[in-house]
Amino acid sequence: MDDTPRNRAGTTPASLAAIEGFIDRYRIPLAIAICLLVRLARFVLDRTHIPPTGFTTTYLMVVGVVQLAIQLLAVAALCWPWTEYRVARRLALAGASAVGLIAFVNVLASIRHLSPGMIYWYLPMTVVFGFVAYGSVALGLMSGIIYIRMRYWPRYPHGHCAQCGYDLTGNVSGTCPECGTSLTN
Repeated sequence: MDDTPRNRAGTTPASLAAIEGFIDRYRIPLAIAICLLVRLARFVLDRTHIPPTGFTTTYLMVVGVVQLAIQLLAVAALCWPWTEYRVARRLALAGASAVGLIAFVNVLASIRHLSPGMIYWYLPMTVVFGFVAYGSVALGLMSGIIYIRMRYWPRYPHGHCAQCGYDLTGNVSGTCPECGTSLTN
């Protein structure tokens, strides 16, 4: 039997660290790639099939509501004070970023249906202002999330484990006997 320590989800700390590192390193390029793929799919759809105006409006409303619901769930997951599953928090951050950028790309794509002749003329200005506006909203949202997480993050007194709050009085092993966290400081 393998003696590698595992958490409740059955994963090892090394695999969690690898996933966290990948998400931290590549979350912005992944979000941009998803947005470009969505825009490419919308471009192909626009070229192959021109839907009626009523269908387009209904489709955009449904897509917008679904994206808003996913983004709200991702923000709720970000605000939750995760102590066990740090990967879920990072996935929620990547998901919120990706869904927000996809929503922005869908707004740009839907403008084409409102004014087909003018969108390509004003597209660079629209993209620049859109990214500035989305960046401002995302910065404010992430600042609020960081504030909420820091305010409600569990704080344990000196001599207790920083992860689970276990009383470490008399412990000389260097690890928490309750959760296995290394006690280096």
